[in-house]
Amino acid sequence: MRKSSLVLLGVCAVLALALVVTYVSGQHTGQDLTTARAIAKVHLMEVAVRNKDIGYIMEQVDDGANVRIAHMRPEKLRQILNSAFAAMHSPQADVQNVTVAHNGATVIVSGDLVVKDAGPDFNSTVGTGHLTLYFHRVNTPVLMGLLHEKHWRIFNADWSGENPNDYGSY
Repeated sequence: MRKSSLVLLGVCAVLALALVVTYVSGQHTGQDLTTARAIAKVHLMEVAVRNKDIGYIMEQVDDGANVRIAHMRPEKLRQILNSAFAAMHSPQADVQNVTVAHNGATVIVSGDLVVKDAGPDFNSTVGTGHLTLYFHRVNTPVLMGLLHEKHWRIFNADWSGENPNDYGSY
């Protein structure tokens, strides 16, 4: 065998080993949704609202057929977020009084949510209410479906504020 072929085989073996180590270490990070991790997820979603990052918000939502977020399917939620972020100058979400409860395989995260919009010469409150998020663990495919990782996704959410399902349907 030529020397260049051996070098190429060595590089492929190192890359394969790195993928296996990354996958195995990733399996242990998503095991439990502790209180600290749940609160961190809420804060990351607050940052996503500030950055108008619909992609990150929707990554947190399970894509199952029975998923309902404030009585909406995920596709409707995506449309509402798109319309809201297009209409808002600088959206801000603030979740206070966050509580985390474990109920079997479900983790329930709730808190008081205030959504605001700010601009150069205005600051307004868009909505307020109590938000409850229900998380469960799902297997998500990685490496073109060859492997699966466990992630916590929102499969249901309750909102006590105004009905967001009507937003943008004028």
